[in-house]
Amino acid sequence: MSILTFFIVGTGRCGTNLFSKLFSNEEESICEHEAVFRHESMLRFWKYRDDSYYLQDIKTLFSKIDFYSKKKMIYGISSAFASFVIPLAYRIFKEKIKFILLVREPSEFVRSALARGFFDPTHPNPCLNQLLPNKEEEIYTRWSKITPFEKNLWYWKTINNYVIEEFQKISVSQYKIIKLESFNLTIVKRLYSFLGLRKFNKQRIKTLLSTKINASPENSEKEYKVNINPYSLSKTFPSIEYWNSHQLLLLKKYTKNLMHIINQKMEK
Repeated sequence: MSILTFFIVGTGRCGTNLFSKLFSNEEESICEHEAVFRHESMLRFWKYRDDSYYLQDIKTLFSKIDFYSKKKMIYGISSAFASFVIPLAYRIFKEKIKFILLVREPSEFVRSALARGFFDPTHPNPCLNQLLPNKEEEIYTRWSKITPFEKNLWYWKTINNYVIEEFQKISVSQYKIIKLESFNLTIVKRLYSFLGLRKFNKQRIKTLLSTKINASPENSEKEYKVNINPYSLSKTFPSIEYWNSHQLLLLKKYTKNLMHIINQKMEK
């Protein structure tokens, strides 16, 4: 049974831009990055559990699906902003939608997110209008005092945990969990089959996989062609082998249990 649409979701800084290109093959599918679903829709749903903004976005989605279906193409979205729309989208599309969750190793997500300015008011291009904890959460009373490092670990856990909990309510045939660090050509081909796509251009995919899309500046990645995010700084936060004991404890606190689930369920 063919699907009407597909969503690729995650935290941001996790490969959604790359995936939008991988699954736009110009013959049978178009996958747009950060399209249709607005950032404010995501924020409103998280704060109030109000999906009214998402419902407005769904109207735009239907227009896109209709436009591309007339060209015999499947329309998809690759965006962190769609992470919280999964239950609504599933209620509307049922078996006609499929989902992919992109998960980046939390230590590398934190380094990339800090380079981009997530939760960091000292960054020249800060991203401060992200999710905030709800009053029921333990971290709420400490939020103004904790570091951007810990805030990003909370953010990684919050997004991924929400998506995985929603996945557990639907058929396993309708979702895949992908770890960015273990992603390769074979897995792309499996995902093409998962989405019902047949036009797998091996050379085009290999070229895309050899290019770092929307990356933070790095000095040591000579093996890649690099497409730089214009708002990111170089990664100055150290890699995990240089983290202190407190940072490692926070990493364990926010990610250990969820990583166990992810490692069990991810596509290999």
